[in-house]
Amino acid sequence: MATEGILDASVLVSLAVPEKLSSWSESVIEKYRNLGTLELAYYEVANALRSKVAQKEISNDVAKEALSNIVEDMGNMNVYNVKGLVDDAFKLALEYNTSIYDSAYLSLTRKLGSKFITIDLKCVNRFKGTKYYDLFEHPF
Repeated sequence: MATEGILDASVLVSLAVPEKLSSWSESVIEKYRNLGTLELAYYEVANALRSKVAQKEISNDVAKEALSNIVEDMGNMNVYNVKGLVDDAFKLALEYNTSIYDSAYLSLTRKLGSKFITIDLKCVNRFKGTKYYDLFEHPF
């Protein structure tokens, strides 16, 4: 079993803002000795929270507190730079018609021999049936 779980923004947000899969996210991270993410998660998380405010799912104050909590939590994780991952991530994005962001998390997961922890169904489905599917940890 991988000792490090790579969290994407979907999981980070679900840990700070209660939603349908929050309890799954909370339980799955307990399985790993180390957690990591990409530095781009700071921006993805902030954007996801902004979207939740725009869709009136949460208030500005809740979003600000959630962002603060996530940034603090990320301070206790390994936060990886995307430098050195861009070429591989771009190839994966082209081959599997997925976002460069999702591909960057997968690229890091491959590089580290980790597990990619996500609750992003669209991302999971893009890699279903591929040689990379076993690298994912998800609730679907």
